Formats: sequence, structure tokens, C-alpha cells
Amino acid sequence: MASCVCGRTKGVRKGKDGKPLGELKISVIAAKNLPAGHKDGTSDPWVSVSVQGERKWGFSTEVKEKTKDCVWNEDFAVKRICDFKWIDFIVKSKNFMGSTELGRATINEKSHKLSRWPQEIKLILDHGGELTIKVQISYNIDPLFTPYCGTLSLKILEAKDLKDSTVMFGKQSTYCRVNMCGEEYKTEVAKNAGTTAKWPDITFEFKVKDVNNDPMQDINLTVLAEGTLLDGKLGTLDLPLSLLLSHKKQWWSLFSNREMNVKQGKILLEADFKGTGGYPKTSLATIKKASYGVGERQLDVTSVCEGYMKDGKLLLTAPASLDWVFACDPYRNQTKVLEVEIKAGMFGSGGSKLVC
Repeated sequence: MASCVCGRTKGVRKGKDGKPLGELKISVIAAKNLPAGHKDGTSDPWVSVSVQGERKWGFSTEVKEKTKDCVWNEDFAVKRICDFKWIDFIVKSKNFMGSTELGRATINEKSHKLSRWPQEIKLILDHGGELTIKVQISYNIDPLFTPYCGTLSLKILEAKDLKDSTVMFGKQSTYCRVNMCGEEYKTEVAKNAGTTAKWPDITFEFKVKDVNNDPMQDINLTVLAEGTLLDGKLGTLDLPLSLLLSHKKQWWSLFSNREMNVKQGKILLEADFKGTGGYPKTSLATIKKASYGVGERQLDVTSVCEGYMKDGKLLLTAPASLDWVFACDPYRNQTKVLEVEIKAGMFGSGGSKLVC
């Protein structure tokens, strides 16, 4: 029977203590409503950045003069970090005696789930004011995934169980808007469709370049009801490209409130991709199927897991989570499961399924 263990993962650089070696990138973007550092009510602000890992690193921005609202857009990086713990941001105001502290804030793995994709974070400083930063941390896991380049073909076929936006009489007319990386299309309006809708069999094509499952590169769909003055939103859907391509044709749940994870309605999509990138092509000798996710949002990671099977063990090292290993988060802010189904007859068994 196969088993899932933490082991040595090919392509992951490691430090002296055996922990995965990553790169931390920090951008100090802007601050506003800072406290006054001078008697005239202004400040000369700058930011001290301190990173705690297996050792300490320090950075500082340039000084901005006579302001309590300023923009830096300065980037810093720790090229080799094994054991990230926290980042301290201390905003100070320069004066003739040195500097006066205006406020500070800290982020860590518990307060913010850092990932390979840049996250813009607004930090409230302890003495007032707000500091905007951007942080990402990535581990060199190669060759698990390469960015997509090519053409995505997408068909938006039909929707069902939609929210009914009509008050009393008539049936709503619906359409769908889809965008990805700046390209946007719209289906025809399904007149008097009510809570179900069918659209003509039309293929929308997106030119894909260096798409790496960054949430900013998701395919975003919005189903709307045509209105007299304003169109009403019936549901939305966001899909990383790897997740969409894991299912050639599938019904997907729409969200009436994505932040609260409230679903209403479904939409049928058919997708095809021609180009390069994605997961490695591996001959499937051991694994029948492997998926990572929850519910319908299952990422096909069969070829990745096959590459890390050895002597009946799945040797995966997740530096922070399996989102790292598969270079994709199929369902953000939700608990996900990795399921691996072993072929019958392998390792003296009639086939088995392991859950990690």
C-alpha cells in the first residue's frame, strides 16, 4: 500500500538544517495619515524593515520630507531564507537628533498566509496611520510547474439554479461576462431565461503569456441579469488556469458572496488550451489518479505525484502547504485534501487510495 510522507523533494534547495531554502520579496509601497513627527505637524518619514529567519536581515527606505502621506515603491529581497518567522515594519521620522518612531506593525506566518504570489497588505500602525506593503515568498521547486504560454479557448454554455432577481412579474434575461489578464468578452443575452440560461456555442479565445496561477491572472466570470437602468449581479466565479484545465467540461458553482463562501447557481464551461507550460508530462506507471482540492474544485496533479513516487511512498515536501508544491491554490481560504489512487496490482495490492 502506498503512503504519503515528508521526504526529500527533487529540485528544492535546502539550507544547512535541511529546511527548504526560499526567497522573500518585500515592497514598501506607501503610508498615509501618519502621526506628526515635528512641532509644525509634519514628518520626515522613512521605514525600517527587519526580517527574522534563521538570522536577521535589515533594510530601510529613503526619507520623505515634510509629509504625513507618502509613496516609496521600494523593493527589497532576502535571496536565501530557511526559517521565516516574522517581518517588523517601523515607521520613523528623521530629525536633528536622529529619528523618532511614528508607529510599527508586524506580519508573520500566523497573521498572514504568505505565498508565491505577491500579496498587498494594509497594516495599521500601533500609533496611528496606515502602511501599505507587498510581500511574497517562493521556494525553488523545479520542474513541477512552468508558466502557461499559448491560447485558451473557452465556451460558456449554460447556467442553472440562478438567483431570481425579478420582484413579481416576468422572467429575467441573463448574460455572462468573462475576463482574464485584461481581455474581456460577453455572451449574448438569453432573453426571458429566468433561473436557467443557454447561450450560443461560441468560443472565446484568450492569449495567454506567462500565466502562473497568480490570483491576479484568474479567469473571472460574472453572470448578470439585464435591467432597465442597471444590470444585476447574479453570481461570480474565479478559476486559476490549472484548475480550469483539469476539467475539459464541467459545471462550476457560482458565488453570490465570495468572501463569505456563499454559493448560488451553476455554470457549464468547456475549456481547451494549446501551447506550453503547466505540469510536467510523466508516464503514469504507478498512480491512476491524483487530485488536490475540495468538492468540485479538484486540481489534477496526477503527473506531479507520479514524479515523486518511490518504493510505494509519495515523497512530497511542502515548505508551507501543498499550494506551494502544486503551484496553485484551487480554493482559497478553504481546507483542501490531496487524494491519490494507486493502480491495481502495484506494491502487492489491489489498488488503494491515500488521503493527505
